[in-house]
Amino acid sequence: MREELGIEPEIGRLLAVDWAPSPVEGDKVLYIFDGGVLTPELQVQIQLQASEIGGYDFHPTGAVYDLTIPRLARRIQAAAQARSEGQMAYLEHGRDIERSD
Repeated sequence: MREELGIEPEIGRLLAVDWAPSPVEGDKVLYIFDGGVLTPELQVQIQLQASEIGGYDFHPTGAVYDLTIPRLARRIQAAAQARSEGQMAYLEHGRDIERSD
């Protein structure tokens, strides 16, 4: 958050771990933590890294499939569900490894 947005909100618990195997890019393990709710004070402090981020906005989680690629959308949805249920999601390419969805 500090590097990309110039802010340091309190980071909460781990919500999702996503294994993303790729023969082209190499295997990755991706983590999503609960970033809480951005206060108006933090929002006005945001400074984007112009070479990496062109802008930001807030959207309901239900809109995520219209905004990004499927595996990232699945990862975000799983993390949001884990947050609401007080759980943690273990994923492979954004899919729950204990369910076949």
